[in-house]
Amino acid sequence: MKNWSHEELIRYYRHDWLNTLQMIRGNLQLNHIDQVERIIDEALFKVVNEEKLFRMKTPRFTEYLVTFSLVPHFCRLDYEVFGDVRAIPDLDQQLCHLFASFMNLIERSVNPNTQPWVSLSLEFTDTVVYCNIAFEGKLTDPRALQKWMTPYKVHQCAQSKEGILSVEMTAHFQIAYRSCK
Repeated sequence: MKNWSHEELIRYYRHDWLNTLQMIRGNLQLNHIDQVERIIDEALFKVVNEEKLFRMKTPRFTEYLVTFSLVPHFCRLDYEVFGDVRAIPDLDQQLCHLFASFMNLIERSVNPNTQPWVSLSLEFTDTVVYCNIAFEGKLTDPRALQKWMTPYKVHQCAQSKEGILSVEMTAHFQIAYRSCK
């Protein structure tokens, strides 16, 4: 994981928002209101999910996800947070390790010509955080991913005739409660 300075983060983040504003302006000039609405909806979705990540109080994991798109990667990453989000600082290292090791494995063995995609959803329940990961793309060595997934609950793992691998898996983490005294 890259060590970001505050200045670098602000510069990249500002650039990202300027791109979004330029897309809105361009589509308004072309009177493509449906595109403007889509861009605004995507920006709002992103901001809401980032706010939920920050409420989790998992700085390393949050930094990993929020800065993922700031550097070139072979995979596209989408993420979403569901449920009654609360602070889980004790899970920061585990979540970061789980997802970073998954992404490192994918990045090392993905065929970049297949537009690979990874989706992460975090679902909060009363006692558990479910970490659902979905991947779609071509891997040079699918066995490495299958070996990595062994300890997790795999919902789907299929490969098309074209060699596109589709995987859905879940890891769950117990939430530790602390009394407020």
